[in-house]
Amino acid sequence: MTAHFARASVAATVLLLAVLATGLDARAQTPGIAGELPSDGGVALVVWGGGPLGALTAEAASAGCPVISVWATSGGVFIGYIAGAPAFVNADWTALFDPSIPEATPLALFCTPGVPPPPPSPTATASPTTTPSATASPTATGTPSTDLRDCTDFATQPEAQAFFEAEGGPAQDPHGLDFDGNGVACEDLPGAP
Repeated sequence: MTAHFARASVAATVLLLAVLATGLDARAQTPGIAGELPSDGGVALVVWGGGPLGALTAEAASAGCPVISVWATSGGVFIGYIAGAPAFVNADWTALFDPSIPEATPLALFCTPGVPPPPPSPTATASPTTTPSATASPTATGTPSTDLRDCTDFATQPEAQAFFEAEGGPAQDPHGLDFDGNGVACEDLPGAP
């Protein structure tokens, strides 16, 4: 795991430097993700149009790129957010980007192989929307929430498992609750099988 992380970190650094060397003008970006997202898993170098981490990960997941981790630089140092990790692991990220990631922030996204997004519906109609709250949960139809959750948000493994399955798991894990991809969320919580 450490060697994989080290290789991924080196790859992200090289890719981020390559993007910066090409003269990408991040200031000209529009809201949302600017950059190509890998739907079969991998690393994407993108520029985020600004907003909360949950909106970034939801947009990436809807494009078939469920996010495992997000990395940015601050003062020449990589600062990362690892989905599903305990809060202390993500403390530096939270200190830097809470409540929102600034507009035109270059990021490296690490994605798991996802489910390709559905094709757009030719007869799609607008429907009323609601603003998600910090305690948003999956809807009755199984539509994923836009709030990013991690294992510290649940008291027991069965509670995390129910949320995980309602959010699309194991086929899709936009919250990164299944660290090893075995279909079981938050295996370190009480009540795990």
